[in-house]
Amino acid sequence: MQMNDFYVNVKLALFGRKSFGFYSSKKEKLLDSRIDRLIDDTLMPVIKNKISNYKPNQNQDFLDIYIETYLNQKANEPKITELELCQLFVSIVSAGTDTSSHQIAITLYYLGLDRKAQEEIRQELVNVVGDELDIQPQHLNKLALLNAFIYEAFRIKNTVIQPLTRIAKESHFIKNLKIEKGLSHYQFYQVLMYYSLQKQSSIAAYLCAIVVIKLKHGKEVYIFYFPLFGDYFYLKNSFEKYGDATEIFKQRYQKNPDIKFVATNFLNKVFLFIQDPEYYKSVLVNHQSYSKVDILYHPQKFNQIQQIIINFNFIWWARKSQVTKNFIR
Repeated sequence: MQMNDFYVNVKLALFGRKSFGFYSSKKEKLLDSRIDRLIDDTLMPVIKNKISNYKPNQNQDFLDIYIETYLNQKANEPKITELELCQLFVSIVSAGTDTSSHQIAITLYYLGLDRKAQEEIRQELVNVVGDELDIQPQHLNKLALLNAFIYEAFRIKNTVIQPLTRIAKESHFIKNLKIEKGLSHYQFYQVLMYYSLQKQSSIAAYLCAIVVIKLKHGKEVYIFYFPLFGDYFYLKNSFEKYGDATEIFKQRYQKNPDIKFVATNFLNKVFLFIQDPEYYKSVLVNHQSYSKVDILYHPQKFNQIQQIIINFNFIWWARKSQVTKNFIR
């Protein structure tokens, strides 16, 4: 069920997760009822049945591991509830299937390029699996060539960092957004857009619209100078709290050196990662103190931005932050 509803999208843009349950539309109420039925009628019975019939040291799937932890909780530790087990189950299924499908696509792509590897892996499957119709758990450790090929595909193109993408063969429009020939568009978590400096005008206008909406309603916007190599600049309350997320973006840059900046609406916060120091200066006009950005506009680089924002002044959220002296190189 897609929530392509203007009212719902506006609420999400302004309030994020807090918008759920706040003057719900008919579509939201319908979605809530479907989620309740999924939990009460489908997932919880499976979990309760697994708990009642649990046997230790059996051939475990990930739900068995969760249930083992649930049944062996210590008295002095915070308790895990059955509903939390359900939430963990849904998180793994919804996130894991997407990553797995990306990895399968990438593995098949490289397998299609290497005929010799195809033949060797096929022969290994025949030798290990034989006449059985399905690959069983006991077969997995014996499929050395197949495992090695999958690991190599991971090494070359990690699905979380750089999923298999499509590139526009011809210039075309999606509503009023022009997609130039040769442009690749990535969607990562909620919204992720990155593009070269020469192909940014239309998408930059949408980015600025997001920034304006967030700032008008008190949302935090994080702006980073993020060079390809060396130390990267960050403000307080930044990606530090998200741990390895910075590594993800760093590896994205290393694999895509033509990218000039990344704009992402992630966890209800806007992040702008900038690789080009000149563009960084044009965005942070008053970069000495970070007290404000006078005009989020650069006539040489944003020839369409005036449609959305010109002469817009706002108080920069990071005016109290301390910055390093060498953040501009």
